[in-house]
Amino acid sequence: MTRSESINELAAALAQAQAAMGHARKDSENPHFRSRYADLAAIWDACRGALTAHGLAVVQSPRFVSAGDSVWLVELETVLIHGSGQFMSDTLAVPVAASSAQAVGSAVTYCRRYALASFVGVAPAVDDDDGHAASELPVRQIAPPKPKANPRPPAKIPDGPQSVTVKVLGIVQRPMTDGRVKFIVSGDDQKTYQSLHLEHAETAKEAQAAGLPIAIAYTTTTDGRIIQSLTELEAPL
Repeated sequence: MTRSESINELAAALAQAQAAMGHARKDSENPHFRSRYADLAAIWDACRGALTAHGLAVVQSPRFVSAGDSVWLVELETVLIHGSGQFMSDTLAVPVAASSAQAVGSAVTYCRRYALASFVGVAPAVDDDDGHAASELPVRQIAPPKPKANPRPPAKIPDGPQSVTVKVLGIVQRPMTDGRVKFIVSGDDQKTYQSLHLEHAETAKEAQAAGLPIAIAYTTTTDGRIIQSLTELEAPL
């Protein structure tokens, strides 16, 4: 975090503003996880009045940067400013799977929402069921797993590169702890293939949209099937 030499006035104003803030309403829905969340507008509604009343403002500045190996990041710098000129700032970065305007815009909104809530101390309102869950649902005791008799020996990992021709059933992206993005391609052979290269995911998406198969050259490791090359074929299977 970066801050001005002194933040005594900013800290006092922020403490007063936080005392006047409410919870952010969970008015938006994530269809993938079937859950509700507080969107950017709801977080601003919860804090804007209190910040303004105590001489505080928030400025957020996004940028799009390359992390190498076709991996892109959206970085967002958030600055909390007091009327005295004192400030605090920090930067949040998230990976994006594609360099399209839609992907970048979604990542910027995501960063703005979480960074704003973190800086000003706003938390989303928790759905209150008036104790219904606690009174209706019994506590389930989970027994420890029983040891397996005669466990099977671990499967031998094939040596050397392999190849397969499949139709694409889906592509999923998963952020990694080191900031990179892993792309997982599911084939109609009921197997998955992994890559860190965006071009592999884009070729797989194009083949899926066109209904064409892909040829995958891969190596099998303890982490899974790692794509070495991926080619869209011109004729359906």
